[in-house]
Amino acid sequence: MKVRENLAVSKNGFVFDPETGESFTVNEVGIEIIIQLQKSPDQKELISKLEDIYEIDNLTLEKSVADFLIMMQEFKLTEND
Repeated sequence: MKVRENLAVSKNGFVFDPETGESFTVNEVGIEIIIQLQKSPDQKELISKLEDIYEIDNLTLEKSVADFLIMMQEFKLTEND
């Protein structure tokens, strides 16, 4: 899944969508997910990088990332494939 490149993401977790003017707040992991997906849409690569950074078991991490990506789709923060 590709996150829209035009999203502005601050170090504090503030996410701004310039297309709609809406803003969102995400935690440290959310910031990392958005930044990594803007670089590469490969979810397996994302999971691997997050495992290296955070001490979270793979199953919990995969479910959390999937839930986060569903939320991003609902807010239309991903690019149409």
